[in-house]
Amino acid sequence: MADEGILFSAIHHPREEKCIAEYLRGSSRAVAQEARQLLRSLPKRTPGEKKSYNHKKKTFNMLTGHDETVFLCVTNDEFPRLTVFECLAAMERSMQQFRADPVRLDEELHKLTDKFSDPDANKVAKLKNEVAAVKTTMLDNIDRVVERGGKIEDLCAQTETMAQEAQKFESNAKQLKRAMWKRRCCMIVGVVVLLLIIAAVVSFFLCRDKNYGNGFNWENCIKHFRKDSPPPASEAPTEAPRVA
Repeated sequence: MADEGILFSAIHHPREEKCIAEYLRGSSRAVAQEARQLLRSLPKRTPGEKKSYNHKKKTFNMLTGHDETVFLCVTNDEFPRLTVFECLAAMERSMQQFRADPVRLDEELHKLTDKFSDPDANKVAKLKNEVAAVKTTMLDNIDRVVERGGKIEDLCAQTETMAQEAQKFESNAKQLKRAMWKRRCCMIVGVVVLLLIIAAVVSFFLCRDKNYGNGFNWENCIKHFRKDSPPPASEAPTEAPRVA
């Protein structure tokens, strides 16, 4: 089982000839020798850079830290890269924590290499990914609910605004109806007053008496009305019967 999982792990800094810490878990010392040669021949790398090289059915996986420290794990080609790079990230955290204590750092390197070489570690990593995916989905759903809640609030605000505008329109309509009714009443009163004035003027011209200084004479009015009215049927002239 030692030739499965992570075969060799190491922590190396370009300014140092030897590795800061290393652990040969597999039985092949040639793998460790090739890994050391690769670390010494590496060009300057960018912090956070991840690389994988295949050589003789082995994969050399590397992660460059923030201070250009290189973390390396050698595995078989079939070993999941996700698990390898999780191990490299854990190695970087241990390096930051135990940099001043080489013995403790070496112990942590052994623990991490054995931990991530366990086949169950892949299942745990897969489970973590599934949990992360579910978490992302839940956050997206929460964002959608919050967004939908914001839209509902906007809709409620628009509805309230429309209700206020409708109430204002109804009030204006009532005021306009009242104003139109007042205007109609004023027009009717004005027409009636105008007719009365015209009737008074006509009556004045018909009933005035020149003998009284163009003053109003009620008897002249009566005479005018009698003159204009047709005579009664009893007073209508009749022709005398002709005698043959």
